[in-house]
Amino acid sequence: MTFYEFICKFLEDDTPLGQLAKIILIDKDFPIYETSERNLHTYFYDKYADHSLLECANRAISIYHINYA
Repeated sequence: MTFYEFICKFLEDDTPLGQLAKIILIDKDFPIYETSERNLHTYFYDKYADHSLLECANRAISIYHINYA
C-alpha cells in the first residue's frame, strides 16, 4: 500500500489527517506511488512550509510506517 492510498482513507474524516488527505488530493505533484518514509518527509519539507501541516504529515507518515512498512 502506498502512502497516498493510506492517507486517502481519511478523506471523509473531520480530523487533521482528513485535512492532510484533502491537501494531498489536490496536490498535482504528490508522488502517489511513494512508499519510502525518507522520500515522503523530503517531499513534504520541500513543498510545504506550514508547521501544523508538517506536524500532521510527520504523524501520518509514522502511522503509515508502523502499519504498512
